[in-house]
Amino acid sequence: MKNIDYGRTDGRRDYIFEDAMIRRDICEKLVRLMSESGYKETVTPTAEYFDVFSADPTRSMGDNVYKFTDEHNRLMALRCDCTVPIARIAATKLTDTPLPYRLFYCQNVFSAPKTGNALTESTQCGAELIGTDPENTIEADIEILELAAKSMQALFGMDFRIELGHGKLFTTLAEIYNIDPETSETIRRLIETKNFASIESMKIPKPFKMLPKMFGNADNEDLSALDEFAEETGSEKIREIIDYIKNLIIKLKEKGYGNCLSFDLGLVGRLDYYTGIIFGGFVRGLGHAVLLGGRYDNLTANFGRDLPATGFGITVDDIFDLLKNREDNKQPEQPLRPIRIALTKGRLEKKTIELLEKNGVDCSPLINKGRKLVIPLNDGKFEVMLVKSRDVITYVEHGVCDLGIVGSDTITEYGSSLYELADLGFGKCRMALAGNAKYKNDPENFFGGYSKKVLATKFVHAVERYAAEKKVDVEIVTIEGSVELAPILGLADGIVDIVETGDTLRENGLEIIEEIFPISARIVANVAATKLRKKEIDEMLSGVLKV
Repeated sequence: MKNIDYGRTDGRRDYIFEDAMIRRDICEKLVRLMSESGYKETVTPTAEYFDVFSADPTRSMGDNVYKFTDEHNRLMALRCDCTVPIARIAATKLTDTPLPYRLFYCQNVFSAPKTGNALTESTQCGAELIGTDPENTIEADIEILELAAKSMQALFGMDFRIELGHGKLFTTLAEIYNIDPETSETIRRLIETKNFASIESMKIPKPFKMLPKMFGNADNEDLSALDEFAEETGSEKIREIIDYIKNLIIKLKEKGYGNCLSFDLGLVGRLDYYTGIIFGGFVRGLGHAVLLGGRYDNLTANFGRDLPATGFGITVDDIFDLLKNREDNKQPEQPLRPIRIALTKGRLEKKTIELLEKNGVDCSPLINKGRKLVIPLNDGKFEVMLVKSRDVITYVEHGVCDLGIVGSDTITEYGSSLYELADLGFGKCRMALAGNAKYKNDPENFFGGYSKKVLATKFVHAVERYAAEKKVDVEIVTIEGSVELAPILGLADGIVDIVETGDTLRENGLEIIEEIFPISARIVANVAATKLRKKEIDEMLSGVLKV
């Protein structure tokens, strides 16, 4: 029998003593606020019929759902989402209850992790406003947005940001310019990660290139950019969406939340689900949104009753992590620290120093750093940390660094939740498939025949994506050292690796079979930092990191 370490709870948490009290306090604050706001608590089963979650094709749960069969051999699933079961209740059990329904929840959700350190069980608190007058959508959205803002205020004072977007803006643009589905999905993914360089290189209408940059604060200067965007499209439908966002901001500013609001037209995730406003909640010290919400008018129809709906959910565990890390969670956070940049050691380090010096930054503290790990530059206006390439991604994604300078190969292999703001133009090389010289520039023959090809690499995810795009079946062997040895010793048919000149390949009897993608140094940014420190980051990009 396999030994079990009962002290470990991978993917799950034990909340003990003071930790349990902090977590309970978070939940009680939210529950009290929602109850006082006229919302009624709803508790759904921990396990539902799997069909409840698969009924909505726009919310495909895929491999993230924990599935099992009950005593009658029916397929069940642990609750992986709170909104869908509440939509089920609204459509099937509240038919005799007067509309609208104001419902809230505070319960655990379960999902199989996509990454090894993700929580498989977490607590969510949220509110749903279902069945309001479809002719008065804006009032319902204002109500739920104000409740979201009050929820953040109850936890963080006024030190938070609610960011607004719209679920129909991108799809409307795609229809206007007749963009085919495959190209549309490519554009959407690049906008979602704010990959400015890749978007700019595409031959697409100007409004799509504008979208990643269309985010800002609720002040009049930034809001004027929304009008410019609408004018550029020349579309009445886009103008209606822009005016709707502006009206929401105006009404929320009247309620005193002007300094806590921003907008982002580049919120383009899960567009097949949201039918209107999309919003997220951010707070300093955490690298991602702690609150997510929006309008989803089509969900209850999947259970036989068509009702307009809008709502949001808050991840309690994220808030716990933030408050736990503060010395005194009842006091405001200390003044903003300098912008932090995680810089890849080695070749990119030298090139970045050249760039900084070219733009007037004294880099002597970085050149003569000694054993210092955090190096202040530019009179302390920003700080630099020298780390390994993979660690750049980790520090930026978790929000302990605001910006990072790293190769696009590392972003492709390890990056997930970050923005890619600029291509610095140096550190250029290629990710390539290489093998026997007889297959030089001939991938079709290399992959020909019925046998599965074995590829050696240290870039496993890049090879998986490459094989999927080529629609070829490969076996991947992970090699951390000199990957060229693998085909020489007969371990692999070919390799996938970074190639600069190709001299090492040729000296070992190998040639490039196919270039997979170009590589260069990129500036990446933490998602929350991009929202909360936009002006500082803009100044950094237009000043000391200007190419």
